[in-house]
Amino acid sequence: MATTTKNMVEIASAYTIIMHRLIDNNARDALNTIKPLSEAKSDIISGLKSLQECARYAGDHAAYMTINDTIERIESGKPLRAFV
Repeated sequence: MATTTKNMVEIASAYTIIMHRLIDNNARDALNTIKPLSEAKSDIISGLKSLQECARYAGDHAAYMTINDTIERIESGKPLRAFV
């Protein structure tokens, strides 16, 4: 099946929505003291790595690299507020 530009945009949008929800929900839990910040970051990174594996198996290299960049930014200590 040929991938059209429209399909590629929809796929990228789906990954972006999932990434934002994952980060947003865990960051809010940390900000509302439902879970410690370290646990929230760990959960975010774990979730992003799982999503990254999905992108890898689907052959979505651009999504894989975008997710990888996000993981690296979080692991580097960038505050979660920068993502929400």
